[in-house]
Parts: sequence; C-alpha cells; structure tokens
Amino acid sequence: MEHRGPFVVHTAADAYTRDLRDPALVPMLGVDESRLAALANLMGAPSGRKDPDVSGTLVVVPAGSATTAVGRALADRLDASFVTLSTGGLGRILDARREDTQVVFVALHDEIDLDVVTESLEAVSAYRQGGRHATIGFVLGPDLSELSWLLAKGLSCHLRKPPERSRLTVVPWLRQHAAASRIPASDGADAAPEWVIGDRASRAVLEPMLSERYTGLVSFASAGREHALILNDTVVCGDHAGHRGPSAHGSAAPSCAFSDRCFRDGVRSRDVIKAARVQADIVFANSCMAWRPGTGLVAAEYQLAGAFQYGIPAAYIGAVHQMLPNLTVNDLVGTATAAGTDAGRICAAINDHLRETGRELPYFAVLGLPWVTAGGGCESPSTPDAGPGADAHDGVRDVKPQLLQLGRTVRALREFGPTGFMPPDGIVAMETEILELARTLKRTVLGADPAEKVLGPLRRLGSLIADAELTAVADFHEFGKMSHSALNEMWEGILDTRVRPIDDACPYCAGRLAELVARHPLYEQVGRRALICNVCGPIVDFPLDPVIDEVRIECPSVWKRPGTVTVDVLMTPAASVSRKIVAAGAVHTSGAANFGMSFPDAQRIAIRPGSPARMRVDATLSAEAFTHHAHFVRWVAVAGGLVHYASRPVAVAPAA
Repeated sequence: MEHRGPFVVHTAADAYTRDLRDPALVPMLGVDESRLAALANLMGAPSGRKDPDVSGTLVVVPAGSATTAVGRALADRLDASFVTLSTGGLGRILDARREDTQVVFVALHDEIDLDVVTESLEAVSAYRQGGRHATIGFVLGPDLSELSWLLAKGLSCHLRKPPERSRLTVVPWLRQHAAASRIPASDGADAAPEWVIGDRASRAVLEPMLSERYTGLVSFASAGREHALILNDTVVCGDHAGHRGPSAHGSAAPSCAFSDRCFRDGVRSRDVIKAARVQADIVFANSCMAWRPGTGLVAAEYQLAGAFQYGIPAAYIGAVHQMLPNLTVNDLVGTATAAGTDAGRICAAINDHLRETGRELPYFAVLGLPWVTAGGGCESPSTPDAGPGADAHDGVRDVKPQLLQLGRTVRALREFGPTGFMPPDGIVAMETEILELARTLKRTVLGADPAEKVLGPLRRLGSLIADAELTAVADFHEFGKMSHSALNEMWEGILDTRVRPIDDACPYCAGRLAELVARHPLYEQVGRRALICNVCGPIVDFPLDPVIDEVRIECPSVWKRPGTVTVDVLMTPAASVSRKIVAAGAVHTSGAANFGMSFPDAQRIAIRPGSPARMRVDATLSAEAFTHHAHFVRWVAVAGGLVHYASRPVAVAPAA
C-alpha cells in the first residue's frame, strides 16, 4: 500500500473497496507510480472550487458485474442509492424515482455496449422531459485498476490547484473567430478562452499547449475517428501505450498497429499528439465517434476515450455516434464551464439542444463522475441492354407508361445539381427526345398511328439515359476511390436534415440505427433518407422514393493482403418497380487509389420486379495495401435516375 497526499494505492481489491467507503481517502487499485505522481502534483493550494454536489446520486451496475463491490462501496461513501441493472434497463429504474438524480453507471468494458449507453442516455432524457433533473456519468474501464483511476480523478478533482489556463478551444477548420474578452479569473487562471484555429492547429503549436500547460477545459471541434482527432498536420491519438496489434481476437486496429504509418496521410506514428498526455480537468470532443465503450471499429486499447481516461482529465465528454461537429455546441460548453457547471449538466444541456434542433442524435456522454467541474474562469455564461426495354410493337397503348417512367428518370437526373451531385451530361438531348415523343403521342389523340414514329425517339432517349447513368456512376466511382467522404457529406450542407433513432438493427454489427431524412428547402420533391449505424456509419443512403429498396454488402470483415476479395451486393427492388430497369453500379473502398487496392469499372445491373439482383466484383489487394481498420466498402448505383448508396466497414491486415 502506498500513500501520497489523499491518495492510497492498493494491490488487493478488498482493501481498495474498504477504503473507497472512507470519504477522507481517495483509493486506487494497482495504479503505477508515474501516473500517481502526476495526479498528486495537481493537488495544491485551495482553488476556490466548491465541494461537489453529490445529492441524488444513484449508482448503477450491470447484473453480475465484476464492479458490484466497487459500486456498493461508492454508494456507501456518498450515502447514495445502489441498484443492479435488470430487464427494462435504466428507464425502468428511473420510472420508480421522483427526485432529481445523478446516475453513476459503473461497469467494465466487456459488460456494456453501445446500445446500453444510448438506451441509458434516452432514459435520462425521458426523465428530464418529465420535468425532473437528471444527469449521467459512465465510470468504465477495461479492468478494476483503470476504473479505480477514473474514480480517483473524479473524487479528487475539486482538490486540484488552479489551472494555468481556464479554456483552450481547438478548431482546425475554422479560419477566423471573434477575439475573446480577457476577464481575470477569480482563482488566478487566465480566464480568456484561447482559440487555436486554422493553420495554427498543428503539432508544433498544440503539443506544448496540451501536454505542458494545465488547462481547465480543453474543447475540440474537428473531424475524427474512434481513436483520433484530426488536426492540420497531425492527430490527437488514442494509442497511449504503443500497442502493436489488437489484444482481442478478431478486433481491428489502426494502421500504426502494423506499421509506422498513421491513418492520416503523411503522418508517422511518432509524430502524433498522445491523448493520454493532455493536461486538463475536462476534455470535450465535438467529433465523430469520439466516445466508445470498449471495442468498436478498433479494439478498446486504441480508443480515444480510453486514452484520455488513462491520462489526467477527470471527465471526458464525447459523441458515441457518427456526426458533424457544430461550433455552437463548443460555445455552449465553454459558457457553461465558465459558469462552474458540472460535466453531467453540460452534457445534458448539449443533448437537450441537439434534440430540440433535430439535426443530430442526442448521444453525447460523460466518461467520469457527472459532478466533475473544470477549474478556472468567471466568464458569464450505351449497350443494347442499356435502354428502357421498350417494345413498341406491343402497341402505342404500352408506350405512355414507359414514357412516364423515362420522364421520371430524366427529372431525377435533373435533380442531381440541387442535391449537391455533379449534374450528368445529356440532359438537353434527353429533353429534345421527350419533346418529340410528346408531340407524337399528341398526334395519337388525333387518330394518327405513331407506332413506328415512337420507336426511334424512345430508343434514343433510353440510350441517352443509360449513358448518363453509367457516366454518373463512373464519376462517383473515381471520386470515391480518391476520397474518404461518404455520400451524405455531399448533400448535408445543402438539404434540411432531421435525425431520429429507430428500432431497426444494423445488418453488419447488430447495433442500433438512426434515420436521417433530408429535404431541399426550395424543391420539396428533392430529398434523401439515410440509415446511420453508430458503429458502422451510413449503411444506406437512398432517395426518398427509391427504385432499390434494400441493399446488403456481403464480404469478409477483414481483408488479407496480398490477394483477391469477392464482394457481393444483394439488391431488393422496391415494390413500385413494375418493369425491368437497367441500372449502373460500382463498388470500391474509400480512398482505394491511395491504398494499394483496385476495383473493376462501373457496370450495368438488370433490376426486375419482385426479383432480387446481385452484383459481384473482385477487389485486388497489392502486397502494399494499406493495413487499416477503417476502410469502407462502398456501393453506388444510379437506377431510374436516382442515386442509391450503401457502405460497410472492413479492415485490411497482412496475410498470416
């Protein structure tokens, strides 16, 4: 047993839980000397922070959890309630309560998954919507030692000395921001929130600011992955222990696990900023997939949240899902932190804001105790099969339905531009043929026999449409092989979006899905509907009235290099499809051209009413194919003039 200040380090779990009950002690279990020393060095002169308000605490553990004894001891320490999670989840537990509640959810990584987290967030939200106050903090870890470290930081945060800086906000994509007013902090910290934006969001500028200077709140708004926040010339990385290969069998790992290369082009693994070295009370990551409980797209030991937990921050707030960062949220967090608001209330306010706007899922979560506050600050708060399959010899009476179908296709192609896609070629020529067909049909009403006159323009129109669809898919295909952007990134900046969780499960990981519906503000018929998995990202992205109703990409989840991988795309036509349609489609992985992978060109696909269709391609991986956990297999097709898209994640690893 080792003492240092209020901290006591134990090697036995029973001794740890005994001392956890004592409010005068801050125990840990098996924490190493260097981290203990770093935390003890933050203890100092009174900082003006108030003792935390722990009233209404409810400690929750999963049934049969290895953390049960820890949870009970924590509840005894705080004179709080203790419950075991049972059927019905947290919602059922909260339904039996009437008072304001601070939930502390205690579990190991292998005892909780993303669905439990999102269901718990929704239960807390429902409780709040009923007019009662509720917050939640998740105290998680791969083992009891790391869990005890997180608890110790939260239980002692109010004893820390004043930070050298109250706030630091990092926004790589922002080019200018109004200068903050410099207001002296009551505890001596520099209360003017410092912004690092644009080109300054580099390793040379940020590494010393993050790892050498103690800050109350560090706030990021950036692109990201489960294991990294993306800056200008580097990343803030979750690989805090220099792992080589994932520990869990079958789980994926970032490229640095197999090489000296970061997933970010041009960055070596030695040039990243380690998240575990960030000196802060609270870290807020307004970034995609920044908070995951245990293994997700990468193994648990590479997760960004786990790396911040390994370091000094007492609480970490991040999004558990794929999303787009909105700077308004960072402003909200900064204002609330300056007013002394704790992490649980800040996170609840973020989720309330997102729920009201409806543009993102309200899935931000706190890793740590919900009553943790940040120190400092006093600011105020063309082939024969390519055509439409027209059989003019069946009589003119069959031509008009085909013409209507072709007209809908041309209209859909014209809507590429308003949706945010590159407009296809040949629209003027198509409309010329439609005009001629309309005139011919008009003469039919006057008693003429136009069967032979209809056949020519009908075939020409079908050929023009087929060529335009194939060219459009080829363009999407070439762009996708060079880019990491998903299709929804092309239209989310144009269309009005609304997102909501739904009950359907992801076909690839069985995780929960959200539905993202988007409509054009001026053209009400223009819109998209995407299904987003919190783990796998956008799995389908369809028009509002699709020709293809369901798509599933079948392939191995881990691709071995060098070699060939077969990808099958299974398509189910929509019920509205009443005649054969010839679509164009292609398959690629994101950024394939840069990563040593090649795919066939776009091809034609026959879609028949009531009959599933299959598209098969072989991907070729060179010996230099990039080992990466987050390649996304993407299928894109244009059918009936409408863009259909599907995606799933895969990993690339060296052959055994």
